[in-house]
Amino acid sequence: MIRGVIVEDEPLVAQRLERMLGEALVDHPFQLWSLRTLAEARAFLDAHPVDVVFLDLNLHGENGFDLLKESVAQAYHTVVISAYHDKALQAFEYGVLDFIGKPFTHERLQTAIYRLLDAKTTPTHQLKYLAVRTHGRLQIVPLQEVLYLQAHGAYSQLHMREGTPLLHDKSLAKLQQILPSGYERIHKSYIVELGRIRHLNNYGAGKYEAVLVNKETLPVSRQAFKSLKLRWE
Repeated sequence: MIRGVIVEDEPLVAQRLERMLGEALVDHPFQLWSLRTLAEARAFLDAHPVDVVFLDLNLHGENGFDLLKESVAQAYHTVVISAYHDKALQAFEYGVLDFIGKPFTHERLQTAIYRLLDAKTTPTHQLKYLAVRTHGRLQIVPLQEVLYLQAHGAYSQLHMREGTPLLHDKSLAKLQQILPSGYERIHKSYIVELGRIRHLNNYGAGKYEAVLVNKETLPVSRQAFKSLKLRWE
């Protein structure tokens, strides 16, 4: 079941979006809710688990970026649907799954749904920040400060170049969908930017590891080891 929330202040636009999303998701069980204000959206999202939020950036004069920065710290994905095309790059930098300009088409919405459903989707823009919640407050973390990412149950742990690890509400698989090229899933539990790897070790008997620039070591799967070796040879 795909659970989606539309945050759009224009009723006719919201109705059209709901209808077209229903057509795009015809082969998948889904449920959609439509909300009109940031306050309604915050209250609903605090109380209900969802998979994706379709967010307008201008809601009765309210700045949707306020909710966007909170949303990208959550477990669900965010797709921005906005007439403010000049905000697309900034939205991608904060980690949205997709940005759809208004007026939108069925084909463009279908592309966003494909990205949502495809765990191996390739980002088209450069993520620069990850947002995390620490002690109830939102913290914006520059991606360049993250050394590597580790699965932590349904969440992910961000291991920093300096300081203690931070917990992100998104799973490793969902973060993999928005991380820029150069970040590799070297193991089922680890993602690392290739530039952070100093060298690879092969101990035989199927045991492989990556040595990072800080001399920390991470396990590497057999498949990932072969792929990395081919790139470096």
